[in-house]
Amino acid sequence: MSYFVYMLRCADDTLYIGSTSDINRRLAEHQNGWKPRAYTISRRPVKLVWQRQFETKQQAQTVEKEMKKWPRQKKEALIVPDPPAPAFVVLWDFDGVLADTHEYHYQSWKEILAEIGIPFSRQYFQSVFGMSNSQTSRILLGLEQDTQQSLEVSDRKEALYRQMLRGRMTMNPNLASVLESLKQAGVKMVIASSAPPENLEVVLAELGIAPYFQAIVSGDSMPSKPDPAVFLAAANLIGSTPENCIVVEDSPHGIEGARRAGMKCIAVASTQPVEKLAGADRIIEKIDDLQVEDFLRLV
Repeated sequence: MSYFVYMLRCADDTLYIGSTSDINRRLAEHQNGWKPRAYTISRRPVKLVWQRQFETKQQAQTVEKEMKKWPRQKKEALIVPDPPAPAFVVLWDFDGVLADTHEYHYQSWKEILAEIGIPFSRQYFQSVFGMSNSQTSRILLGLEQDTQQSLEVSDRKEALYRQMLRGRMTMNPNLASVLESLKQAGVKMVIASSAPPENLEVVLAELGIAPYFQAIVSGDSMPSKPDPAVFLAAANLIGSTPENCIVVEDSPHGIEGARRAGMKCIAVASTQPVEKLAGADRIIEKIDDLQVEDFLRLV
């Protein structure tokens, strides 16, 4: 498993050091409009300026703790000016796009719901796929707000999901080639997913693709897609404007979220039929067909 330490340049020009979970928590606070402290607005993250990957959580925590003690001049010395960037940034959805996890989600929901006597069909699953886990749980239980029951059901489902997929994930060779080509071209890439951070960490470790991404943004604590919160948070974090972002999605909820964010969207028909993806700017029938040229045509 990979662990990251990030440095962000904030709105008041301070430099903020944090881990993936810490950065996602701050992004969620900002996107949800929650301002528990006076500095939330002035210190909201506006641009990612440095990151480093570590093999163990202990290594990352040690470096993070030390860097927070550093004077500003020492932190600034780590920042390398951005090279001339390509004209776009890619925001990747995760489940169904980067990772073929669709069946594991369905089977884990089906098993957990059967235990409490709630029927669950593939058709119903398709209607909620792409939403955050908490919102899916509320919908399935017929609730308007989170309750202890909905949170427990959600947590049990995700634990079973992670158990099901361990040791079974493989990387699509064509997708690996596309990621490598975009990286070599200097294109910045961010994961912008509704999945909980724990899920992202497990699957990224299984696939070994974390180094391709400048940041990993979980929308689990943000308003669920089709709300554009997770996409706007990802763009903000990477220092990009919405019009320069291309989202890769597989669900109608995600496509609508990209549209509301003012971003272009490539849809992959990996989990939904092509006719359900009509709102995208470009539709690819399967991930094997995705090419770098598909991005360039939208620039």
